[in-house]
Amino acid sequence: MADYSSFLNSVCGEAWKETGIQRRAGIMAPLFSIQSSQSVGVGELPDLEHLADWCRDCGMSLIQLLPLNDVGGRFCPYDAESSFALEPMHLSLSRLAECAAWKYSLDITALRKKFPPRTIRFDKRIKKEKMALLRKIFDGLPNKKSRAFEIFKQENKEWLEDYVLFKVIKEGMKDASWESWPIPLKHRDSEAMLRLGREKFSDLEFYRWVQWQLCRQFRKTAENVHKKGVLLLGDLPFLVARDSADVWAHPELFKLELSAGAPPDLYFAEGQEWGMPPYHWGAMAADGYDYMKQKMRYAANFYDLFRMDHFVGLLRVWVFPKTGGEDRKKQARFDPSDETLWEAQARQILGAILDKNPMLPCAEDLGVVPNQAKTILNEYAIPGMEIQRWMRNWETDVKFKNPQEYRPNSITTLSTHDMSALGIWWQWEAGTVEASFFKKKLAEKGLRFEDEAPKIFENTEGIHGRLRWKNSIRSVENLLEILGKGREDLWDIADLFRTSFDEREKYWEFLEFPGPPSAQASKQILEKAIERASQSLSVFCVHSIQDLLDLDGVFGQTDWEARFNQPGIVDEKNWTLRTPISLEQMRKLSAIQSLRKIHENTDRS
Repeated sequence: MADYSSFLNSVCGEAWKETGIQRRAGIMAPLFSIQSSQSVGVGELPDLEHLADWCRDCGMSLIQLLPLNDVGGRFCPYDAESSFALEPMHLSLSRLAECAAWKYSLDITALRKKFPPRTIRFDKRIKKEKMALLRKIFDGLPNKKSRAFEIFKQENKEWLEDYVLFKVIKEGMKDASWESWPIPLKHRDSEAMLRLGREKFSDLEFYRWVQWQLCRQFRKTAENVHKKGVLLLGDLPFLVARDSADVWAHPELFKLELSAGAPPDLYFAEGQEWGMPPYHWGAMAADGYDYMKQKMRYAANFYDLFRMDHFVGLLRVWVFPKTGGEDRKKQARFDPSDETLWEAQARQILGAILDKNPMLPCAEDLGVVPNQAKTILNEYAIPGMEIQRWMRNWETDVKFKNPQEYRPNSITTLSTHDMSALGIWWQWEAGTVEASFFKKKLAEKGLRFEDEAPKIFENTEGIHGRLRWKNSIRSVENLLEILGKGREDLWDIADLFRTSFDEREKYWEFLEFPGPPSAQASKQILEKAIERASQSLSVFCVHSIQDLLDLDGVFGQTDWEARFNQPGIVDEKNWTLRTPISLEQMRKLSAIQSLRKIHENTDRS
């Protein structure tokens, strides 16, 4: 096993001392995806205590969450309306503080019946219904003042006042973006803000009260989870929505003339545009990165570790001009464009983020990763991501890497929230290419898909947008001969074939199974994949709740629709997937014994 003692001498050494440099296993579980017998319509904060019990049963000590910020009406955790405020739909109505919740037990029961638990997707309407009931409870309070509530408001006024003003104005404007508000409200005219404070005092106080309840409930939950020997890994979004309280209150800290995204890659030929404005790091530096430090301080109320989403964005961000039509894509670039500035910028920002921050940082370092980012992660001993199905010798034999070659400062996982679960990948994606991407590549070479595809693919219609190579093609040279062009003309298509054709065979070999690979996903494949991941040098090994529960077929294992998010498309199903069984039922699954044995044998229990 790896020696992690050098972590203690790194920039993050103090945080490692607090966390402990032991090998850990864990689960990635969006809160909206879990449910207990007490949940109302969607996963609630106290449900994490039940999940911690399940983790202990399995020999795991980490729970990784997706962002829990207020998602507004978009329901995308990475496009939140605030970097601070928590999402109200996750509040447990029966555990409200300083409130006689029992008076509303009939309302709570009726709401639970209206939104039944055993569905594969949660119903987004639960948020509106919960907020209505919370308002009813708030209005019925005989005394809306309490010492704890007043302390919360005072300690968090720097972000809280901006947030509640934003929510009340947005409500009055029928959810219109702040950029379309009347000038006095758009530009936060002081007289208009004071008048709003007087006229809408009760509405503002309600939103303050909801956030106090969330903070109090989450802190208590985190304490209880910690007592069970389980740590919470929070996911902090890199950016915030353009239509957010943060951007409205501090437009000077954002480059509103730009729209952030990701550069072109194998899956998105023209790159991705997310729509959020990139940070104006110069303006942030001028006030000592106070905004970033505030975010860290508030998150530290709840988490032991935090995941820096899109870590490479600290070095540079792929940006598009906000206006200019289709030509905008041709003007996309990195910001800053001068590569010599990237490393120094990231170090300066990290210095601010880590200053007096007790949480251990982890990094999402996927996509096109500059060498400077790898240098920083190693020097700071910040765990990056190792996705098992992507850990291959890409430049040579394309075989899957031995888990003993993974970085010690890393988190090994089978799949992320933006990927298909392992069973789905094996059944439908391994050994295939993406149809629309391949069509585009053929067109670039002057070849017609309709003419060439029948010669090289089993089914030219594809399944779930994937094309599987014919088994009769056994080499790159054979493929080039069929297509009638040389390697210099079709180098990228040849490389697609080289890396994808016998992907199943190579993964089967990696799993140490004998004979030819099975065409069907199975519990045996999944269990062995988890075992191989757990054998890695990575200090942490964290898998999605979907992959872990599919050891018992809970999600159907090969159901193409069963995924948390489909990147690059707007779909009502995104960010709604949940377990069709309760946390109490999870404790009866046979997978518990398999997982405990794996974690004990790999020194992660």
